[in-house]
Amino acid sequence: MFYCMWLSDKVPVQQELANNLSNLVHAPSKLNGLPYIRAFWVTIAREWSGIDYLRYCFFFFLMCV
Repeated sequence: MFYCMWLSDKVPVQQELANNLSNLVHAPSKLNGLPYIRAFWVTIAREWSGIDYLRYCFFFFLMCV
């Protein structure tokens, strides 16, 4: 999922993808939300230093959705 966001280049695509990814927290059951959120933050923490300055806005948008 991290690289889906990484490779999306157009603002409408980024916004739709961020909304779809954030909706996964509420998918099949509420029990799946916590592991998803934990994995999201572990991945962001691990990959943050490798994000170039042109892609920061993609991930800021994802984190704010």
